[in-house]
Amino acid sequence: MKCMENLIRVKEDYNHTIIIEKSEFICYLRKTLDEDAAKEFISEIRKEHYNATHVCTAYLISGDIQKTNDDGEPGGTAGMPMLTTLKNMNMIDICACVVRYFGGIKLGAGGLIRAYSNAVSEAINHAPKVVMKLFRFYEVTFPYNLINKMEYLLGNKTEILDRMYDLDVTFKFMCQEDDIEEDIKALTNGQHLAVLLEEKYIERDME
Repeated sequence: MKCMENLIRVKEDYNHTIIIEKSEFICYLRKTLDEDAAKEFISEIRKEHYNATHVCTAYLISGDIQKTNDDGEPGGTAGMPMLTTLKNMNMIDICACVVRYFGGIKLGAGGLIRAYSNAVSEAINHAPKVVMKLFRFYEVTFPYNLINKMEYLLGNKTEILDRMYDLDVTFKFMCQEDDIEEDIKALTNGQHLAVLLEEKYIERDME
């Protein structure tokens, strides 16, 4: 499983505008889980801002897919600085589009690099975000006389997802704790063990 621990996604679509030397730079951000979603987002922004001087783009998906477009700006002054900013800010599964309306003052290569980088970084800083956390999903089956003890243990260290009552009791839960299997083993004197069902990354609001 590719490690995504502590990588960050935008929680929802967001845009932020900065003005540099009378040029307007509008950065649009969207969570994009595949390349088709990124391309669709770029198409939407280009249609909305059909009269913009430039619509420069960068997207980064799962760490494997990454593409940039300078859209007429000097090569390497827009899309690549945008992508570098996404990486430096620990982002994943994101498409950034920076719309520029030229204000009449040329910025030069260095100025453009700073402008496009800042447009993206300021948008990310203001946008609502979630962080990716790895959770383990378990189930454990045990007799009724252990319900209170199991509720106490799991209630403090995990998120209980389901409770099923039959001849015995089965709890399904998820957690990040490395030692929960040993805790359950100790609680039940090794008679009832937690079964690992799967591991997956889940979005959590940033603190």
